[in-house]
Amino acid sequence: MKIGVNLPNFGPGCDPGVLRSWAQTLGDLGFDLLMVSDHVVITPDVAERYPAPVDEPFTTLSWPAGLATRLRLGTAVLIAPSTHPHQNGADMITSDDHTLLRRAIALAAQARAAGNPPFGSLLTGPDGTVLAEEHNTTLTDQDITAHPELKLARWAARELDAATAAGTTMYTNCRPCEMCEAVIRQAGLQRVVFALSDEQLLDIRPGSGRPPVPQVGPALLDEARAVVEGYYR
Repeated sequence: MKIGVNLPNFGPGCDPGVLRSWAQTLGDLGFDLLMVSDHVVITPDVAERYPAPVDEPFTTLSWPAGLATRLRLGTAVLIAPSTHPHQNGADMITSDDHTLLRRAIALAAQARAAGNPPFGSLLTGPDGTVLAEEHNTTLTDQDITAHPELKLARWAARELDAATAAGTTMYTNCRPCEMCEAVIRQAGLQRVVFALSDEQLLDIRPGSGRPPVPQVGPALLDEARAVVEGYYR
């Protein structure tokens, strides 16, 4: 028995002629099963690339049915690991998330009104209670690291125990930068929900990225190791 094949029900691959061709080829190759995934979330980036309607699973299966004389037809629920915030069930953005994101956007507006870049964030506990809020103060504080996400992560590392931090969610109007992401991970926060992606921000603010700083090494291994060795054991 050969492994079955999952047919697409959106995009160019779901054209009736293409599906019939697949059915003929797969039957000739000795495959036993044709499936169509049901209840798959079509994410915004995919929908933008393939704006055509998504066919219902049984509609999709009807196209190759006449040629699939030796193939079994069926539907399946596709469950796949994903880092996409709109795909992963544990990270689905809810109406409560929207409410808290709007608060982050309001904090960003406060930052802008104070003469700072328009970025705002807040941190909630496991029950959704707001624990702390911050907005960008890089200009008023004359501190290039005064990002709201970094300030909240530092606050969490200082004020929360590890178990509480592991149940928190940070809401921010733009996806955290690499500096802030590193501190968020170090603080042990559970989840980040953002409104604007990096790409969307770059559309508004082109050329905002900075080139990487060259790093050269290693060197003086024995001398450097003598200071560090033993501390982490």
